[in-house]
Amino acid sequence: MKPPRIAVIALLVAGFALPACGDDDAATTTTAAATTTTAAAATTTTAGATTTTAGAGGATVSIISFAFQPNTVEIALGETITFTVASGSHTTTSTGNWDSGGLGEGESFSFTPTTAGTYEFFCSFHASMTGTLTVTG
Repeated sequence: MKPPRIAVIALLVAGFALPACGDDDAATTTTAAATTTTAAAATTTTAGATTTTAGAGGATVSIISFAFQPNTVEIALGETITFTVASGSHTTTSTGNWDSGGLGEGESFSFTPTTAGTYEFFCSFHASMTGTLTVTG
């Protein structure tokens, strides 16, 4: 006996509708073009990595699915970097520098470095999510 078509279709739809958030570090990451909201910011894409050099005021990083977008950012000393969660629950953490704690969709965290240098950052919930902030002085 064949299953009713409606049941088969419902199972297929349900399989595609499952949420993609959670603590599964093996999840597939889709990288989209980065969008910055800072004035006079320049964005460069090289071999799949996006670098944003901020203009006056700093830079904005979106946390989308399981990725920081862009994941490489350069700002001047005294400027601010702001991380905003577009989907899921994440952190932005740089060991010894900052820790946003858990952030949900629509929440933001800002950090203004007081020392020039390179800061590696990551999501403490999803270890595969990483990025680099370069502060020029």
